[in-house]
Amino acid sequence: MELQPETPAVAATLLARLSNQIVHLTRTRTGRGPTACRTSWAGRDTIVTVVHDWMTISERTLWEDGGGPALLVARRRLDDALAKELQMAAERILERSVATVLTARDCGDNTAAHIFVLAASAHSAKRA
Repeated sequence: MELQPETPAVAATLLARLSNQIVHLTRTRTGRGPTACRTSWAGRDTIVTVVHDWMTISERTLWEDGGGPALLVARRRLDDALAKELQMAAERILERSVATVLTARDCGDNTAAHIFVLAASAHSAKRA
């Protein structure tokens, strides 16, 4: 698949599958997945997944006790460990190579974003 899927229905199905896989991987690796997850195209070669309510009970306890910096360090390490699995899931579902996966978290809002930067396809590179 070179660019975004041609039909909205196909695009929605692929994005929903990616959201479901992200929730599954998170739940499998942390014991709890986010309660809400939405994935959207953010340009020709970028996909963004926003997750809500991602913190485990122990992470919320740390946050409420002022342990935000330690929590973010631990989650950053976990995000790094999961990046390859997220990348492989996105590549399998989208049938596109992923150049990198970036993750950002906001503990105060209990929201996170996974940004999938897709490798430029031959077609998109010509049009850039």
